[in-house]
Amino acid sequence: MLKRVKKPASDGAPAPLGPLNAALEAGGGLPDTVWTEWLWRTDPEETLAVSILLNRCHLLGLLLCRHQSQTQARAAEAGLIADDRMTLMAKHPHDMTLRELRDTVDNILIEWPRFLERLDDNPNGQDNLKAVGATVDACFARVGWLSAHSGGPEVFDDGNMTEPDDGDPTRMRLARPCLRRLLGTFLVLYRHLHLLAMSEPIEPEPHDCKLCRHHMEASTDDFNLLCMFMTLPVAACLNYKQDFPGMYNHVSQVKRLCWHAGIRTRDPRLPY
Repeated sequence: MLKRVKKPASDGAPAPLGPLNAALEAGGGLPDTVWTEWLWRTDPEETLAVSILLNRCHLLGLLLCRHQSQTQARAAEAGLIADDRMTLMAKHPHDMTLRELRDTVDNILIEWPRFLERLDDNPNGQDNLKAVGATVDACFARVGWLSAHSGGPEVFDDGNMTEPDDGDPTRMRLARPCLRRLLGTFLVLYRHLHLLAMSEPIEPEPHDCKLCRHHMEASTDDFNLLCMFMTLPVAACLNYKQDFPGMYNHVSQVKRLCWHAGIRTRDPRLPY
């Protein structure tokens, strides 16, 4: 069903990050406008450099997840497990190791399209959506805690996504590539959640598009391109661009990386 989406209102000039970080370090809060700016007014693909490992989008997301880790009350265990296919373990995100957290987030990304397809037919769909949203919030808060701390392999148990802490080389912390991937992923997830919260259903109207064979033949390339995007996990293209800077040319690269065996979608056929 088509939905009409309300456009977020503009909130003025971007806020400087220094005072926001200072307020957070002092135990204060963040303005509500920071969420809107992060979701809709920053560019997650802003160019990085050797001396700039995190762009403004990453830094705003980092501020928000750290703030969430400080302020979010631990949700009830039962309130987080709403859909068996959206969870990998009966473990609260606050207690997850880095690898467990990444596996949980990756599973949400893969299951997200099918979860949305089930919402309209599920009598408990909205309750499930709220519970999954609470799980996303808890995972986001866990990223904030991990980003602000260092530790041993019992928590930081993913060697490819950690690096030695500058203050104590025997302890590990989140590496910059891991932060970029996690923060970009949550940006896309929260955009989806925000659109679901702001959208309004529109009653379907009968309309005959009068499609003919030549229309189908002329749109084959566009159909194949769309199908490649539709088969990807959420945030896959953004993560590819950040993992392999300057190497993205076509969505087929991302599809090949995500699905080595390939997924083909049959062309729609018109009755004649």
